[in-house]
Amino acid sequence: MKQRLSISLVKDFYKQDEKILNIANCKQPKVINIIGGEGILFIRREAEEKLPDWVYFLIENQSEVSDTDFSKTKTSGAVLKVLILNRIFLVSFGTGFYLINNDCIEKDFGLKVTINSVDPDKLRSIDKSNYEDNPLNTRNQSTKEVSIKGFNIDREMDLLSTLTGKSNVNIFGDIVTGKDSLIINVETKVSAIKEILDEAFVRSKMKPPAAFEWIDNVKRVNDSDVSDILDLEIDNYLIDFNLCKDFWLGEPEIVDWSKQSGYCFESRSNEYHTTLSLKKLYSLYKTKGISTNVNEFKSHYIYVIDDNEKAHKKWPVYDCLYAEVSYDNNCYILRAGEWFKVNVDFIKRVDGFLSNIKPYERVLPIYNHDREEFYNSYVHDLDVGFVCLDKSNIQQGGKHDKVEFCDLIHNKELIHVKFYRSSSTLSHLFSQGFVSAESFLSNEVFREKLLKILPDNLKSINPSIRPNAYEFTVVFAIATKKELPKELPFFSKLTLKNIIKSLEMYGFNVRISKIETDENLLRKKLGKKGKEAKRKTANC
Repeated sequence: MKQRLSISLVKDFYKQDEKILNIANCKQPKVINIIGGEGILFIRREAEEKLPDWVYFLIENQSEVSDTDFSKTKTSGAVLKVLILNRIFLVSFGTGFYLINNDCIEKDFGLKVTINSVDPDKLRSIDKSNYEDNPLNTRNQSTKEVSIKGFNIDREMDLLSTLTGKSNVNIFGDIVTGKDSLIINVETKVSAIKEILDEAFVRSKMKPPAAFEWIDNVKRVNDSDVSDILDLEIDNYLIDFNLCKDFWLGEPEIVDWSKQSGYCFESRSNEYHTTLSLKKLYSLYKTKGISTNVNEFKSHYIYVIDDNEKAHKKWPVYDCLYAEVSYDNNCYILRAGEWFKVNVDFIKRVDGFLSNIKPYERVLPIYNHDREEFYNSYVHDLDVGFVCLDKSNIQQGGKHDKVEFCDLIHNKELIHVKFYRSSSTLSHLFSQGFVSAESFLSNEVFREKLLKILPDNLKSINPSIRPNAYEFTVVFAIATKKELPKELPFFSKLTLKNIIKSLEMYGFNVRISKIETDENLLRKKLGKKGKEAKRKTANC
């Protein structure tokens, strides 16, 4: 008979049972005989029998049915602690995982084992997320075994979190799944579990095979001292919402939207939010007199609200905070409560690519307007050679319902303008440039509608004929004090790199333009005052 094993590895500096497990909810531990190791079994205290919550929904104001028609349930669980060569493994059964202190567990242990234990051509499921400003948590599953290529992984933008595939290690059984824990179904005896744990530990230390080498582009920070320093670093930003340009709130895991209706920032609150918003959180904290720092974010929760307007899950605010910071000449990102370090060689490859971007030959006027459309009109008024197409959206249906061809057009130069407020504004800018260019090339209906708003010198375009992309230049014009593209946030640079590669593959020329920004306007937009403002904006 096969047994499901969920195996975790305890960080090597945690030794005391009370640090690793919730001892208060355990019965008296029992010794388990493990060949070549030491085993202690912690059994969860029996939970109170109770009826499921949905029963009360069914029986309310009903005469034909009552709570006596249903059976009460309780769950059992246990954790087996195994000590092998001074390393502690925890094997959970049933609801035993509730006893484990997750802070003591080696993150990605199961994922590392799985990567080195599966056939990359025989995978079944992948959970991944990306680094973009609108991060997506996705799960791709297949009803049959497929290669890693079949999961359409972006090796530069995706972060692998969970992997399931056919095992190529006999003692791990047929299928292996890995995240923080390693999950396998095997035929074994508890006394012989050491062999499995030994093999798992060895494979967790192996270098990823060629098919998975890309996971080292971004690696989890496992040094708690480094994580603490990074937390202190972001405290310098969290004191003021206006400093959090590259911070946002997002779900830390894949969520089932069919079982939730929104979020609230307090356990007993009638104010629900359909989406997570850092700005709204700051507004609440200001009203309540709560400080905005890492310690507060770790102790306060965001509650997930179900259709009955009850909180059925909660996350620490810290786990929902996404951030990108530079420290000690390295780039780090915070997501789902974990810090990740970007590989230096990965950064060099991206910077090397972007160093070849040619600057836009024309110098655009200084940006000193409250809104981008005012600036674009101003550029047109100064030089009629620049035609303003800002807000001239083209309806085309499909994935991109409304497309703005560009903000300004000069001959065959398609200029997209954005005042740099945060990395999310840059993502919008780069996406706009790509979507409009792609629609221009591939969609005849789009070209027919575009012809109505184009300047006279471009009305010779025949909508029925695909344009020659080599004749056109896409310009990303950014109003900022930063050196472009060198001082952009790393993942904005990565997005820009991928957009440029796609545009150039179509045949477009791509240029980048820095728009000088009025110093007073910059302070106004970023909410800075006095000398502190000058110091903070010096590197913007």
